[in-house]
Amino acid sequence: MLDLLKLSFAVVADIGGVIALVVAHRKQKVTEAAENRQSHLAMTGRHVIEQFAEDVVAGDPVLRTRLVEFMERQIAWTGREAIEDLARQIT
Repeated sequence: MLDLLKLSFAVVADIGGVIALVVAHRKQKVTEAAENRQSHLAMTGRHVIEQFAEDVVAGDPVLRTRLVEFMERQIAWTGREAIEDLARQIT
């Protein structure tokens, strides 16, 4: 009887371990997918800004760099404002 009880506890523990591993694996996959999505959006946004700057100031690389930096700051500021507005609406 004692052996049967030990065996049942071992089986339950093994099943719990497998479930924990599956949940951890899925959580990691979701986190990695979100990071990849953010990275892709950032790279795409940077590419669009650089293309626009290239079209506007084709001849002057210093002016182009400054325009890109300015636009990135403006986009970051707009994003922060949107998050702050949303937080104010929620509270």
